[in-house]
Formats: sequence, structure tokens, C-alpha cells
Amino acid sequence: MFNALYESDRRMHSRTACDLRAELDDASGHVRNFGKGGALIETTGKNEAKVGQEIFMTIPFKGRPNDLILKARVAWTRSDCLGVTFLKE
Repeated sequence: MFNALYESDRRMHSRTACDLRAELDDASGHVRNFGKGGALIETTGKNEAKVGQEIFMTIPFKGRPNDLILKARVAWTRSDCLGVTFLKE
């Protein structure tokens, strides 16, 4: 799991560890940490996101009539995870 914050971390906002199912434009996975500025998503299957790509991230919540839909930009990517920065509409 990716919960460690490193000295070289350039985030402007803190993150909170979590485990939320998420659907992306071309993938699905679990949000592993979440903050005001962005999130880390561990993907299931092949991660084909590209740095700079704008995506929509959908997080369903049980017992709620609507899903949370966030617009984000891919900040970095690895074979099994990606980091996103949230965009304002």
C-alpha cells in the first residue's frame, strides 16, 4: 500500500489513507489516499493513463443516490497506480 509521504513530496495539501472503489475513463481501481489537491489510485488490470491526460474519476457511495464525479489530470503514472491532481470546473 502507498501511504508513505516522502521528504521529496511536493504536495500542497495533506492526504488521508483510504480504500474507495473508483472508475476512471479507461481503468478501474481503488483510491489509496485522498486529499484536497489530488489522489493516488491503485489500478486493477493494465494502467494506460498518460501524464497530463484529463480524466473523470467516479466514486460510488452505497446508500447515496449520486456518485461523486471528479475531473482530474494525471500527474504521474506507474504500471499499477497513478497520481492525479483535481481540476476545478
